[in-house]
Amino acid sequence: MYIPKIYVSNNIYYTSKDINRLYSHYISLNEENTFLSKQLEDMKFKNQVLDSLLFNPLIRLEENK
Repeated sequence: MYIPKIYVSNNIYYTSKDINRLYSHYISLNEENTFLSKQLEDMKFKNQVLDSLLFNPLIRLEENK
């Protein structure tokens, strides 16, 4: 009678450990995703600013005058 109880208790314990480990990985990956998304937005903004400075048609019009 004790063997099934011990087996179930151990199984619950190890399953709980796995769930906690996976959840901590999930939190880490979610934070990393947030960080990378912010970096991507910053890079897009910098690229847009550089493109507007380099390829702005108004500057070309002023140069032609």
